[in-house]
Amino acid sequence: LEFDFIVSPGSDPGIIRLEFEGDGEVSLGPEGRLLVGSEGSRIAFKKPTVYQEREGKRREVTGAYVLGEDQRVGFQVGDYERDQPLVIDPALLGFSSFLGGVGEDGGEGIKVDGQGNIYVTGRTSSSDFPSMNPYQSTLRGSDVFVTKFGPTGSTLLYSTFVGGSSSETGYGIAVDSAGNAYVAGETWSDDFPTRNAYQSKFSAGSTDAFVFKLDSTGSSLVFSTFLGGHGADSGTGIALDSAASVYLTGNTGSPDFPTTAGTLDRTCGTDGNCNPEFSFAKTDAFVTKFDGAGKLVYSTYLGGSSEENLGGIGGAIAVDGSGNAYVAGTTNSSDFPTRNAYQAARNGISDAFVVKLDSTGSSLLWSTYIGGREYEYGNGIALDGNGNAYVTGGTNSSDFPTTVNAFQPTFTGGSYFNAFITKFNPEGTQLLYSTFLGGTPDFVNGDIGYAIAVDRDGTAYVAGVANSQDFPSVNPFQSPKGSWDAFVAKVAPSGARMTYCTTLGGSGYDYATGIAVDSAGNAYVTGQTESSGFPTAFAFQPNRDAVGQYDAFVARIVDSGLSLSTTKLDLGDIPLGKSKTQILTLTNAGGADLTVNYVGKKANGDSSLCGAFTLSYPQLPLTIPAGGKRNIDVTFAPGADQDYDCVLQVGSGSPTQALGQVDLVGIGSGLVSVSVEYTYVIAGGDAEFNLKFTNPLSTTLQFDFYFLITFPNGQQALMASSPFALLADQVLKIEGLKLPISRAAPLGKYTFQVVAARSDVGMLAVDSASFTVYNYSY
Repeated sequence: LEFDFIVSPGSDPGIIRLEFEGDGEVSLGPEGRLLVGSEGSRIAFKKPTVYQEREGKRREVTGAYVLGEDQRVGFQVGDYERDQPLVIDPALLGFSSFLGGVGEDGGEGIKVDGQGNIYVTGRTSSSDFPSMNPYQSTLRGSDVFVTKFGPTGSTLLYSTFVGGSSSETGYGIAVDSAGNAYVAGETWSDDFPTRNAYQSKFSAGSTDAFVFKLDSTGSSLVFSTFLGGHGADSGTGIALDSAASVYLTGNTGSPDFPTTAGTLDRTCGTDGNCNPEFSFAKTDAFVTKFDGAGKLVYSTYLGGSSEENLGGIGGAIAVDGSGNAYVAGTTNSSDFPTRNAYQAARNGISDAFVVKLDSTGSSLLWSTYIGGREYEYGNGIALDGNGNAYVTGGTNSSDFPTTVNAFQPTFTGGSYFNAFITKFNPEGTQLLYSTFLGGTPDFVNGDIGYAIAVDRDGTAYVAGVANSQDFPSVNPFQSPKGSWDAFVAKVAPSGARMTYCTTLGGSGYDYATGIAVDSAGNAYVTGQTESSGFPTAFAFQPNRDAVGQYDAFVARIVDSGLSLSTTKLDLGDIPLGKSKTQILTLTNAGGADLTVNYVGKKANGDSSLCGAFTLSYPQLPLTIPAGGKRNIDVTFAPGADQDYDCVLQVGSGSPTQALGQVDLVGIGSGLVSVSVEYTYVIAGGDAEFNLKFTNPLSTTLQFDFYFLITFPNGQQALMASSPFALLADQVLKIEGLKLPISRAAPLGKYTFQVVAARSDVGMLAVDSASFTVYNYSY
């Protein structure tokens, strides 16, 4: 039960009470959290976030839970402006885990049921992908996986392959009230498993869409069918109505894709001349409905004379209580069908589209483009209980429509993309909010939203990929780590603020492609990662198995709740033989004692690097009184001339839950260090070096240094010495030192040595770097 309390001006927040029924215990826990439930099935509400907004700016107010009688809980609130509304916003904790084997694995879709069980689908080429109570126990090609976790995320209830002898991917997943899982995707396999199929045979195209229903145990297919024609077809999105009817969308290049009489459009393109292989010609989206037994109800094309969802870009679906289907995607067609549109004409090269199709599949209730003068991709759609439609995707149009008081009204992507998040009114004629979300990308594509979910209060949860070091950060779990990080954002119903916006990743490529939300406001995210240092917390699978390839990941993301003095502790450049200590402060901003029972280190790649960091803290469990602080001393003592990194984690509870983490970084420095800027140098060019001298002593150090060059033939040349003096504990860097290379210089490998010596003691230190001279000819 995620909830916000809004206290009107002049009202008393002290009268608010939460009452919890059942046999579980209600108690105060670490970091001011509220613990509800019994051991092993406990949830933890973080200390309440309390704030006021004035003129679009948010001001934090101190707040805490107060225990009353009969399992009732109130709130204690600090000083605030009583003539302005006050918002009290509690939130929850989470977990994060790899999911994969020795091959390549990626998560695509995720859902959570009413009991908190988590369902994930995607693709795997790992023969050792985790398996439990499977329908299909062995990998046949590159297969779909369907995995069900228990509510804690640490236990598999089932995990199975589904596939044929070629390749397939599960893109979307839905779950009914009985725990049956429905998966949509694409397959290249003519022997993909079918049962009670509408279309039992693979068509003559390169790929077919598929949809299957897996029973609640994960061990049996209720139905499974191909869906396609003589072109390339792919299912990209799936949704269920209250009767467990199945709504499917995707993209097709098949002029003979299955359609039914009386539907919106039975012709691919505008003339039936689709391109079978998704080249830059004609493709359409499609919308197809099956009943709960797999019987076809309706099927229609959706598109104009050019491309829709080309190559699988875009294609998401949601359904309302009346059986109307809402579809988001991407179109290059200037004649895409519109009705009652917010934007009736295409503005750019490609625009996103949003469509509301009636319950019979025969007519558009509303349909609109949304975009600016460049490119847009519509990737995700969700609905709230009032019929408002929420869409996310990517845009590189600076004139993409945004609204007043949007969280980020200005485009910052340059020539690359920002994500967008847009909320339409039920009629599709008005933007209730529309905002960019992104930074200044430093890599191709940029920042893109791939999936969106909405809770019953109209709060939106968005997942995607961030390629910006300055990606917006609000109450983050971590700062950006690599060129490609996953991101997760929680957007207030107004679109004006974020409860949190955080990246999630390591030093490699990380993507978030699916998101779901439960009734408590927990966000569940899946995607793929190639980062061994991807953040995990008390995980089912804490380590990445796929060396050099991707693993799927599954995470539950919430407000972190722990008040840390920093999320990154940089110990700096430390001479070998020396050490440096910095202090990390934990603060209890709650109204009750806080208990920390876990402090530890987790490798961010090379596990040996963590050994250079020593943690010192009072004996655990560590109790911090309300308003109090406790320190963790972090000492860095490098043993080699290299960069070091590690992750400090803090946890609490039983079983232990992650409260927060801090990146630890430092550099070990010898007396002399040299590196080359370029490992290959053209004859006639310059070799370029970076030098670093470090004095580990508490007094001035005087010495001479020499340059010694070894040529490819083994001959050496000694350059003149230079006297040098370093002050106590000084680190001196010389960057961009150039050595001209003659056009007639011998080709091959050169070694450049820097030697530090003194006449009274001889050689002090030496370091070397190599480069190769080559001759480039046109």
